[in-house]
Amino acid sequence: AAPPTPQRRVSEANLGGGGVKRRAEEAAPAASLDGVDLLDRHDTPLVMPVVTPRFVPTCSPDMMRALGALARRYRVPVQSHLSESPGEIAWVADLHPDCEVYADVYLKYGLLHDRSYMAHCCHANSREREILRSTGSGIVHCASSNFALGSGVLNVRRVLCEGLKVGLGTDVAGGYSPSMLDAIRQTIIASRSSSFGVIDHHESDDCPREALAGSRSALRWPALTYREAFHLATQGGAEVLGMGSQIGNFLPGKRFDALVIDPMVDKGPFDMFDGEGVSEAFQKYLFLGDDRNVSMVFVDGKQVM
Repeated sequence: AAPPTPQRRVSEANLGGGGVKRRAEEAAPAASLDGVDLLDRHDTPLVMPVVTPRFVPTCSPDMMRALGALARRYRVPVQSHLSESPGEIAWVADLHPDCEVYADVYLKYGLLHDRSYMAHCCHANSREREILRSTGSGIVHCASSNFALGSGVLNVRRVLCEGLKVGLGTDVAGGYSPSMLDAIRQTIIASRSSSFGVIDHHESDDCPREALAGSRSALRWPALTYREAFHLATQGGAEVLGMGSQIGNFLPGKRFDALVIDPMVDKGPFDMFDGEGVSEAFQKYLFLGDDRNVSMVFVDGKQVM
């Protein structure tokens, strides 16, 4: 089975407090001193630094300006949060009255580009989604965290219809599990909940009619399938990280990142029955499996477990 998440690791450059320019520049040399983009190459390091403004309310304008310049200089990724909850959105609007929407703040300071990815985006409006799409920025959907904190539910089907890049995340301590298997399961539940309500016709203007469900008078967003959720956890995540041509699936020429899954492991979390094949084993692993089923782990072609 393909891995439930790209096996790349991105290290956070947690830059804050005084002297941000000096400390930001000290954090960057591991990426590239000569400004050459190291992402999406056959020799991309296993660990890459990423510029991390915690989120807008914790960063001064000078800090965000410096971090934007740092990301441009060294061509490193940027990660942060965007429109996670209504309270956060109101806070940002109060801090930055000159910006029409939350995403405008990141855009103003050069923090949105094709190497940027924003967590959550549960309440991102149409203007913000267009900003993300036009800058090539990605969304990291953290369904477990969003449920646990009561933040909201991202309509993943809609943002995919609108042409945005989407991967899955766990938000570390925001949810109750660091497992990407849990992220897949929670993503399916979140998408199912988004599919219940009837949508306004103007909400679906950017989506072809065949991409929607229901009758002409009662259109609905179709829930994600388990196959689509798995794609978001693997190839989707790779594309959001800017590594889509190197990792994320098993196409020839890509790095071999893989989990070897044993669905028949002794005392495992599920049973296999006569007549069931690879498809049934795959689905059972996604919905019921855990580390007991993992017999080997490969990273970049090397067996690490």
